[in-house]
Amino acid sequence: MKSKSGFSLIELLIFVSVIAVFFVVGAAVSIASLRSMILNEHKILATHYSEELLEWLNTQKEIDWNLFAEKAAAISGASNTCANVSSCSAVTYCFNTSPINITSLSGWPAPEAGLNPCPQTSLNPGIYSRELTLSVVNCSPGVSICQSSQINVTINTGWTEIGTAYSAPINTVFSVWEQ
Repeated sequence: MKSKSGFSLIELLIFVSVIAVFFVVGAAVSIASLRSMILNEHKILATHYSEELLEWLNTQKEIDWNLFAEKAAAISGASNTCANVSSCSAVTYCFNTSPINITSLSGWPAPEAGLNPCPQTSLNPGIYSRELTLSVVNCSPGVSICQSSQINVTINTGWTEIGTAYSAPINTVFSVWEQ
């Protein structure tokens, strides 16, 4: 009998199937890596936007603590009025522009209301929404806002990706240095 060299049809089909499985697994790993890379890129940008707002708030707090405290209590009025607090609920503002080009505390956006006050807007890319929530620490209705020496600050930059909501929150407490 003569020896035949080559592969049978079954051997060839098994080889092609094994190679196809390796390519499919490789493609799935590549896609998962790309999704993870894009998600991490969005987390980095969201953290940048949160920290940008935190730095701007720190500057505003140092410029005029009393006006800053009035924003935490949603008191509108003249500068340094030290108005009495009527409600101790947290106040939410929407800061959806970057860079923040508001030069004074009087130029802040109006307080927002509702369950989802900040739409996704002009932060690049346009998938982010940036909320600022301020609340007075140890707040008592009827007490002057200027007597408060601490304000809770929560910045939440959020976005939705592939149907899942993500956020980059920053929580801190601002205190007055001098009274």
